Order: sequence, then structure tokens, then C-alpha cells
Amino acid sequence: DDVELEAAAFGPPDCPAVLWLVAGATPTRATHVAFRADTREDVERFHEAAVAAGGISRNAPRRWPIFRRGEFNAVVADPDGNLIEAVAPE
Repeated sequence: DDVELEAAAFGPPDCPAVLWLVAGATPTRATHVAFRADTREDVERFHEAAVAAGGISRNAPRRWPIFRRGEFNAVVADPDGNLIEAVAPE
């Protein structure tokens, strides 16, 4: 069987990648990945774009004073149940 494999790496310029995303025959499930955003507006735009692209909102943009003081975040699930989060300082 031919298995198509795709990969993407993320990281700062001129540095090794710190996160690899690989697509293969079996989807990854139940992963939670968080990305740092610069502003609350960035978190809101992430959430809006992710939901518009078919993601399922798990946590709309908001403050989490109990769990994450000083942070503003949003969480969206992809079709395979993975959670993608954007987090910005308040």
C-alpha cells in the first residue's frame, strides 16, 4: 500500500523546529497543542478562523483566572478530536 506522508515544522527563524505535524494513514487523536499569541485580538482571530474552517469551539476566547492567571485563550477541536489552543498574555 502506498501511504502518503506530509510533514510541516514550526519554530523560530534560524532555529531547529520545535513542533512537527505529520499526516499519515492513521490520524492522531486526543492531542492538545497550544500556541503563544501576542494579543487578545490574535486569540479572537484564531478562534474565529478555526471555527469558520470547520473546527468545533471548546472554549470561546476568555480569561481563565482559576487555571491560568494573566492569560487569555481559546480552544478549538479539529475533526479528529485534537485540541488546538491559542494563548496570549493579558
